[in-house]
Amino acid sequence: MIFQAAHYNPMAGHMGYKKMLNRIMTRLYWPGIRGDVRRWCTSCPVCLLVNAPAIPRALLRPLPLVEVPFERIGMDLIGPFHRSARGYPFVLVLMDSATRYPEAVPLRNISAKSVAQALFQVISRVGIPKEILTDQGTLFMSHVTERTTGYWALSPFVLACITHRRMGWWSV
Repeated sequence: MIFQAAHYNPMAGHMGYKKMLNRIMTRLYWPGIRGDVRRWCTSCPVCLLVNAPAIPRALLRPLPLVEVPFERIGMDLIGPFHRSARGYPFVLVLMDSATRYPEAVPLRNISAKSVAQALFQVISRVGIPKEILTDQGTLFMSHVTERTTGYWALSPFVLACITHRRMGWWSV
């Protein structure tokens, strides 16, 4: 009854071992209180779910420098915006990591087919990159890669889906 009042009460609310212990000890004490409170907190299903240990994440490492233009490009989709006069609410933004040269291709939609076609427009002018960095989902980008490499017989390139933090050098 004491533990339920100190732990499940809406004003108390699963605050963890230290806060629950302090809450109880302001009014009550008995030998072994610390162990009892710790056992209660470690067996609470809500606390176990919320305070689950975090999965360790891999350390961020800087990308190796690229000195050849268009060997590595970054790609991002932005929008929707108000439709342009020609009806384009989206923009595919590409940037070369060696020169920081930007490309922007307007898109009517962001289907894998339209992104692949826009990507091919740029690739046909600047050459096939070895890497394309993007923060888009892997499933969507795998469809883009499949369309790009399949329709135009391009050699496959590495497509790395990474976080905004790693794409800070170019992400819009």
